[in-house]
Amino acid sequence: MKLNRAIFLGFFLCAVPVICRAGTPHFHDIHKQSLQSGTGTLSFRFKLLKDTASDPHNHVLLLGVSSDSAEDFKIQIIQDQLIVHRRFARCVLASFVAPCRFPIGEWHALKLAWHGESTRFYLDEREVKPLGLFSSQDIFKMVPEIRLGSDNYFAIDQFQVSGESDIPVSPKDREFVKNVVCTDLNQLLRERRQEEYRGIELRNFPDQPARDKIKTYIDLLPPDFAKAIKNIVFVEDKRFLKGGEGGFADSETGSLVLRGSVYDDPTVFFHEAAHLYDQKLRINFGVPDEKSEWAAISGASCYFKGAKMDEYYENFRKTSVGNAFLSPQGGQCASEDLAIWVGTVYDIYLKGKTLADRLNPSSPNYSKKNIQKMDFILKKGFISRKIYDKVTR
Repeated sequence: MKLNRAIFLGFFLCAVPVICRAGTPHFHDIHKQSLQSGTGTLSFRFKLLKDTASDPHNHVLLLGVSSDSAEDFKIQIIQDQLIVHRRFARCVLASFVAPCRFPIGEWHALKLAWHGESTRFYLDEREVKPLGLFSSQDIFKMVPEIRLGSDNYFAIDQFQVSGESDIPVSPKDREFVKNVVCTDLNQLLRERRQEEYRGIELRNFPDQPARDKIKTYIDLLPPDFAKAIKNIVFVEDKRFLKGGEGGFADSETGSLVLRGSVYDDPTVFFHEAAHLYDQKLRINFGVPDEKSEWAAISGASCYFKGAKMDEYYENFRKTSVGNAFLSPQGGQCASEDLAIWVGTVYDIYLKGKTLADRLNPSSPNYSKKNIQKMDFILKKGFISRKIYDKVTR
């Protein structure tokens, strides 16, 4: 999914890339003026057209990307809450949560202002206290993404954007940014290019054995899958963003970025590679639910992830086997479910194991959806017939 980085985009069907994406995003330009990453203010009014409190979707009011691509800004409605993020270099700089329990048709004013490392958010001219300062994916453990919404749930008007801001820079915010570790992909791609293998640039690996290990993984990829990857970048732990993730995929540059300590973990490598390939294939994962290719196997209602995590985990415990989910994250998002399956299949193959326990009707882990998901990833070219036959025998 490629955004026009020079303008402000309001977009109503898609949220963050590699989390949950609609196959056919519907973008609406709210304003043509560029956002500035250092200082700025945006404001608008919105009203609900339908009740969102019990709706299992993520309704994105707006997504803004600065003209230099350094920062992005997001305001969304998740059930009965407004969620606001300001991010830089894949790290969350500031986040806010405010109640969104408004009567349908009632207008409310939003304002987001930023200056240097500081950010302020206002709802109906009242300042909302920030959740705190976060890096990496810490915020998603508190405010999860859920299925994608549609623009007929709300209306926006009186949108304004300015390159000026009246808020001061907080020393606390400045110190946070100074000390946090974020992965700057643009910087990494400017660093040493080591060699090319099957059309893929290998970058920043510590030695030849490390590159040779990755080549064995590349050799397993079907031709079209390999073409979806332009760069594979090794990142030392000290330069990798804080958090539990072992890597990430950047669709805009076609980059597969790996944390040094787990760079050769098959579940990391093939999981993130799958995200690059599913975007090349333009697989529909989102709205409308009936058109979601992957959810057609598990059932769209399975991919519900509300802000109340205890309720979600209880539902997951009851439905995971029947819906062929391999992990809780898979039950939260269709695109993650697919990537988890791809990473798991390659891991099982490399370890000489099989999915026998999930394919045997007498097994407590059996579901016919297991083989349906295997058939899907084979048909789409995520795995070869050789791998398919070995892990399903």
